[in-house]
Amino acid sequence: MKRILSSNYKYLILGIFLVLTIVSAILSFRVEVNYDMTKYLPKDSNTKQAIEILSEEFGDYASIELMVEDVEIMDAVMIKNEIKGIDGVLKVVWMDDLEEYAEFITDPLILLELKKMQESYYKDKKALFTILLDDNSYSLEVEDTINEIRETNSLKDKAFSMRGEALYNIDSRRILNGEMFKIILVIVPIILLILVFASKSWIEPLIILVNLGIAIVLNMGTNIIFKDVSYVTQSLAMVLQLAISLDYSLFLIHRYYEEKEAGHSTTDALVIASKNTFGSILGSALTTIVGFAALLFMQYTIGSDIGLVMGKGIIFSFVTTIILMPILILLFSKLLNKTMKKNYSGRNIDKVASVFYRKRYVTLIVFVVIAVVAIIFQGNTKFLYATSEATDEKSTLVTEESNIEKVFGINKPIVILVPNGDPASEAQLVQELMMNENINSVSSIVFYETLTNFPRDLFPAEIKQEFIGENYTRIIINTKIDKESEAMYEFSYELKEIISKYYEENYLAGVATSTTEIKDVVTSDKLVVTLFSIIGVGLVILLIFKSISLPLLLLMVIQSSIWINMSIVSIKGVGVIYIGFLVIQTLQLGATIDYAVLLTSRYKELRTENSSIDAISKALKASGISVIISAAVLAVAGYGEGLLSNIPAVKEIGILIGRGALISGILVILVLPSILIIFDKIIMKTTHKANFYIDEPKE
Repeated sequence: MKRILSSNYKYLILGIFLVLTIVSAILSFRVEVNYDMTKYLPKDSNTKQAIEILSEEFGDYASIELMVEDVEIMDAVMIKNEIKGIDGVLKVVWMDDLEEYAEFITDPLILLELKKMQESYYKDKKALFTILLDDNSYSLEVEDTINEIRETNSLKDKAFSMRGEALYNIDSRRILNGEMFKIILVIVPIILLILVFASKSWIEPLIILVNLGIAIVLNMGTNIIFKDVSYVTQSLAMVLQLAISLDYSLFLIHRYYEEKEAGHSTTDALVIASKNTFGSILGSALTTIVGFAALLFMQYTIGSDIGLVMGKGIIFSFVTTIILMPILILLFSKLLNKTMKKNYSGRNIDKVASVFYRKRYVTLIVFVVIAVVAIIFQGNTKFLYATSEATDEKSTLVTEESNIEKVFGINKPIVILVPNGDPASEAQLVQELMMNENINSVSSIVFYETLTNFPRDLFPAEIKQEFIGENYTRIIINTKIDKESEAMYEFSYELKEIISKYYEENYLAGVATSTTEIKDVVTSDKLVVTLFSIIGVGLVILLIFKSISLPLLLLMVIQSSIWINMSIVSIKGVGVIYIGFLVIQTLQLGATIDYAVLLTSRYKELRTENSSIDAISKALKASGISVIISAAVLAVAGYGEGLLSNIPAVKEIGILIGRGALISGILVILVLPSILIIFDKIIMKTTHKANFYIDEPKE
């Protein structure tokens, strides 16, 4: 490092980082964002196989529903015909498609069923059209087609509403593109204020943010190596990388100040600071990376998506802090010195903490009681398993869907795929499905056979192609199940059971069934993710401190903060998205263990020349402010995401991260000192070459 800082190599390195940052900034706009959460299900999942079969045999087409108000039947037919002529529209289904079969029907029960179906298309002078589009729900071309439908001449003077998955995907893209920069514009100034308030120099925050900004841009640009990243990851990555890896820069610059105060030159102070903080920064980075690596073991591969992007981001933050940050400090050293604050108030933290560690046994007992209560309550947390669409509750989309539901009710489609060649079983299955109270309607080739009393072989190719593929027959049911709940899970299991009575091989694709399958998959991930993160982080701490006891003590503090965090969710009685819980289990552990590592590292270093009381007091003076800043910044970032985002998964993860950072920071400052003092002798005996000062003075 001294050779770099003392030569022109520093300018070469600075130039390399600048070029890489510009290239990464350009590439970041070419990164594909994925909104289809079923993509992350295991390859052998029923939903994923169903989607693949649908695509191969029937085409991957989106469908939306359009309700037009105050319209006569003849006008509705004209609207239908105009929409059919729009490029990108494959088919428009409406009531008049059924009327051509009415003349063949003599059975009064079938006529009654037909009338009920007609009412699902036209009611109270409101017409509901089902529009099949020539691409999947996530296609940009579908968005263009929908916009063209909205501009149709026959709809210009009409009140109309739309609903469908494709519309939510369009809204998700709009929200994500807008809110990423909105959140950055709100959060970064707040973080800057925190840094300004807590820093020794007025320009210190700018140096830190420039260093982290480069790391973030490098990470966002190199996401181009992936086929795509999920919208959840895309929304979280920038702010979380900034908040999680901020403490690396703080460790280095605060240690640099100490070395400068000790009388070293700027270059020597940077060299010594880099050497003395390398272990802490490496350990902090490794614990965070291990936490994210735990997500790679999830069967539901959204974990891998988040883990790879965030883990890569932490590596970039580590590299820029170790290589680039010393160069930036050196180049701005004169300005740093000129803008030093006269009154720096970051040294009083130990006075507050001393109130607790001087009553350390009481502090420990209260901590244990709170942790035990938290364990009990967090076990009762209610989980949700769908990430839900990104929506603004006040948006036009939500209003329009509500308008349609008021007239025609909830209508959530599920596609059932069964092997060809058994019409009798198919007819029995359809009959049983029609009797289910949670199913509004069943659309199948069997219905047309019953309607016309003709065998399917005589049907036009258009109808046969809609229901019969090369190997599988498609049945489409519309359900009353809307919101995720126990009723949704039970219905999905019931539906699977009904179909399995007639077909051993069957596949289902729909919101209810895919959500239930996601639930089954991610629930099994919990044990693996939790164990890997705890064991992995514990091993890193073991290697850092060469101690058997310290990993257990530090993990106890941070894991307790996770339990307290989740117990608050349970006490409030609200559900939390399960993927959010797993991310918090790894992220809060991996990221906030840094606070404990930093404080313990300084304690262990100072303990070689001081009593345990004096060592913890000096450790708090030296590193307490870094812990508080890091926790405050991560809390601001988390709460910022939670309060400003309209993406449900991001909102929940943000709130959990924000609250978790505060809890972890408080425990590290107020509880960890007591634990280190109480278990000081055990730490000394179980740590390789501890070299602790033996002569303990009285308090």
